[in-house]
Order: sequence, then C-alpha cells, then structure tokens
Amino acid sequence: MLGVLPFVNEAKHGVKVVDAAIDVGKGAKKAGKAIDKIDDAIDLGKAASKTVDKIDDAYDFGKIASRIDDTYDAAKAAKDSADMARKRLPEEIMNPSKPITSVTDNYELAKAYQSPNGNGMFGIKGENCRIYKSSDQYQSAADFYARISRGGQETVFGGNKGLMSEFDDGSRVMYRVITSTKNSPAVEIQLLSKGKIQKIHFILED
Repeated sequence: MLGVLPFVNEAKHGVKVVDAAIDVGKGAKKAGKAIDKIDDAIDLGKAASKTVDKIDDAYDFGKIASRIDDTYDAAKAAKDSADMARKRLPEEIMNPSKPITSVTDNYELAKAYQSPNGNGMFGIKGENCRIYKSSDQYQSAADFYARISRGGQETVFGGNKGLMSEFDDGSRVMYRVITSTKNSPAVEIQLLSKGKIQKIHFILED
C-alpha cells in the first residue's frame, strides 16, 4: 500500500499540472480575444475618422464648384450641391403633407434668407440684383435653392448651365453654381403670372 502512494501523489500532481495548463490556455485565449477587441476598436476608430473625412469633403460645396471641367459641367455641379443640401434638411420638411403648387408656398421655409423688409424679397438690394452675404456662399446658395425649389419639377436648363424647378402655377426657380460674377452662385425666382423676377447672388461676406 505504501508503494502505491507515490504513484497516487504523482498522478494528483499530473492532474494539477494539466489543470494549470488548461487555465493558462484559457488565459491566453482571453488575452487573444482582448487583443482582437483592441484591434477591432482601432479599426473602427480608423473607419470613423475616414467617414468624418468623407462627410467633410462631401459637404464642401466650394470644392464642387471648383471641379467643373469638360466632363463635369455646371448642371452636374448644381445637381450634386442641391442634393447634398436637401439631405441636410429634415425629411418631414422636404416631404410635406400638403402639395406644393407654387414657389411662393416655400417662402416660409426660406424665410432665413428674406429681406429685413420682407415683401417676398430675399437678400438685400444690390446694383443689378439682390445680394445675400454669407461665410460660405456656395453652401448658402445650395441650401436656399433646396428650400425654395421644394416640390417643383426639376430639369436642366440653358445647355447645362444649371437647374430649373417649375411649379403648377407657372412659377419657377433657376439655380446656377457658376455665373458671370466670379465666386458668386445665383438663384433666380420667376413669378411669370405676376411679372415679377428676382435674382439673388450669393457672395462671400467681408
């Protein structure tokens, strides 16, 4: 019996060694998972930073205007900037419950751009047009057009010079990213039935 005890003790010791090895293995596995999680977190952080960069680039309206060349015309630039401006507005605003039949139905939505004197005019009086000063004239012009053109039928006009939205009452809005005035996009509102036209040029504030 005494001769058996050493074997029993050795067996018990062996079991403990195996258990310890299993615990070490489990610890290594957990450590490995932790490292994986850290790696995943780093990857997510990289992805997030890339997404932010893409968003910043996407909403740089001035860059859109600077891209215009033989393959990327002014109408495409106007379309891209208008679409991006629309995405920044709440969906319930861009999809109203009541039908929009005239550009004047959108005046309230665009009231931030109205003249201090009101009267359905936008911006302030300039020499040959209305003027709206902004820290980002391209973004302001796109946002104004997105609001004022809501519900209109949009088409390209003037040999790809820009966009035009028409309404049931014959009123229309025309939007150009590039105009004869350098770095000054413009939106023109035409109320043909009333014989009223106002062109608003968006310029960089001093």
